[in-house]
Amino acid sequence: MSATEPAAVPTPRWSPRRLLSVVIKLATAAGLLGYVFWRVDLRAVSRVMATADPSMLALAVVLSCLSFPLGGIRWWCVVRALGETAAPRLLIGLFWLAGLVGQVLPNPMGDAVRISVAARLGLGLGVAFRSAFLERVAMLAGLAIFFAATQPLLRARVGAADPVWLAMTLLALGAAGLAMLASADLLLRRLRRFRVISAFANLSGAFRRLVTSRWALPVLVTMFLSYLNTVAVAIVLGTALALPLSAGDYLAVIPVAVLATVLPVSIGGWGVREGVMLALFSAMGVPAASALAFSLMLGLLGIVAALPGLLTLWHERLPPAGRG
Repeated sequence: MSATEPAAVPTPRWSPRRLLSVVIKLATAAGLLGYVFWRVDLRAVSRVMATADPSMLALAVVLSCLSFPLGGIRWWCVVRALGETAAPRLLIGLFWLAGLVGQVLPNPMGDAVRISVAARLGLGLGVAFRSAFLERVAMLAGLAIFFAATQPLLRARVGAADPVWLAMTLLALGAAGLAMLASADLLLRRLRRFRVISAFANLSGAFRRLVTSRWALPVLVTMFLSYLNTVAVAIVLGTALALPLSAGDYLAVIPVAVLATVLPVSIGGWGVREGVMLALFSAMGVPAASALAFSLMLGLLGIVAALPGLLTLWHERLPPAGRG
């Protein structure tokens, strides 16, 4: 290897533990889907899906695709906040690829792929990891806020108080976690000789740098645009299926569904999302077959929208990253 050649970056490996985790999550998804399919008439579901308006479905696919450029730009903003630079097209492409991987494997595998490839293309393994981690932290924090802000709508619609208490609990836990992350490097200063502590301290400093930078606002804007775009996709898909729901109903339900899909218990949220949507939409008067058809098509839309991520497999054609 020449002096100018970048050091090799390890790619994610299939250890027995990771393989077991994937098998368990596949089994969980299959079990949950099997239970939902057992409860609902699948012939009625197929009839509902067959009535979908093709033009509205096409619009839903287009809107679904927008989530990946928004995510890539958000990641780029985090990279810029850390004092680095990278081609936005590169990060959008890698974010798209990660989204595709996350449809068929656990979400952390998608992030591992984008971190590994970004590091190979010159961003640096440390920067790639910290920026991707902080982008995910921002999205989870935004989800907690979005979830808490919209749960009064759900309570008014279905009359359940539990989701509101859950939202407040998640919001409080999220705030405590962010406070700990922001101050960890200061509290653990004397323990930085340990590698794990040092890595966490570096994350802490990077998080504080992001929060105090001029890039924090663009990160927030793209974050909430992503969630609103998800709601818009749901509204368009519901219109395609002629569901008897208002925009406020989707605004109340989608944050719950998104929260369910990010739980590390399934693959791509399959099974978990269907159970949540079936329960909430049924409480809103939507027939079970229509609710399940909506949830399945929402998942399929995500897969279709993520397929352009395959183009990023030819990542050597993309402009390299670099330091600013």
